[in-house]
Amino acid sequence: MRRASMAWAAAAAAGLACGFGAPGPARAQSFLQEQSRPLPAQRLLGHWIGEYVCGQGVTRLHLNVGESMPNFVRAVFHFYQSPRNPGVPTGCFMVGGNYSASRRDVNLRPERWLLRPPNYSMVGVQGRFSADGMNFTGTVTGAPGCTRVTLMKWSDPPKAPPECDHDVP
Repeated sequence: MRRASMAWAAAAAAGLACGFGAPGPARAQSFLQEQSRPLPAQRLLGHWIGEYVCGQGVTRLHLNVGESMPNFVRAVFHFYQSPRNPGVPTGCFMVGGNYSASRRDVNLRPERWLLRPPNYSMVGVQGRFSADGMNFTGTVTGAPGCTRVTLMKWSDPPKAPPECDHDVP
């Protein structure tokens, strides 16, 4: 019995020495500060590429954020087919909405069509940006059957139709 206790103690000590186990108070505090750090709206400007899921299935999304103020963001929501779901038409519309830098969350609402495929409706997006400002996760709102959206900050935007390929007016 004593030998087993000594073996567990040695394993635990080795794990802590290698960095496994509970973080110390300073490390935990650093992690919490990073997660609660505000993300200025200017860091959202640019191209965000990813996918969302709605009634038509997995759909590619290019969100071109072209206007940001401390509490407001406006973007072009450009959707198109995914290799996993060919046949989705291309379309785009303007979205705009509230942004909270302290919570890093946004609630974008549809504004107006730029290129509308038949039988499609505009949707909204709400969710949260990562602490480093490079990823976004959230949900698509305003249409039945819509669920998640995931985006990454991207420097090279996809080719888009002229109606969708412009800066935010």
